[in-house]
Amino acid sequence: MTVLQKRIADKVRSVTGVDPFENTRKREYVEARSLLVFIYYKVCRLNYTQITRLFQSQGKDMHHATVIHSLRNFDMYKKFNPLFNELVTDVLAQDSWGSTTQKTEYIKQRLDNAPKEVVEDVYTIISNEYRI
Repeated sequence: MTVLQKRIADKVRSVTGVDPFENTRKREYVEARSLLVFIYYKVCRLNYTQITRLFQSQGKDMHHATVIHSLRNFDMYKKFNPLFNELVTDVLAQDSWGSTTQKTEYIKQRLDNAPKEVVEDVYTIISNEYRI
């Protein structure tokens, strides 16, 4: 586990209040795991096998199919758990991650729930600046 991956796991742990590597199927753990898998996949650009091995190295019994299932259910967790969206934002807002990819993912997450006017404003800014 790299330093960044550990920091992300620690942030998920502190924000959710549960250990995503614990072998349990309780809802809050499943959602925390899904959040962590999402960040590892989207932000850290890890593939299914890398995520599987990372979880296994931390004592969590996991297979690549579990990773796929977790990613597929991520949007459902966001949709039906009002606090989950805040958790995602809190974890992705970790400013010290710093890379452009990470900041882009954070912006994408925030825009998913932004009002239409905000999306239009962002589009206008980007299209004028980068000639879309």
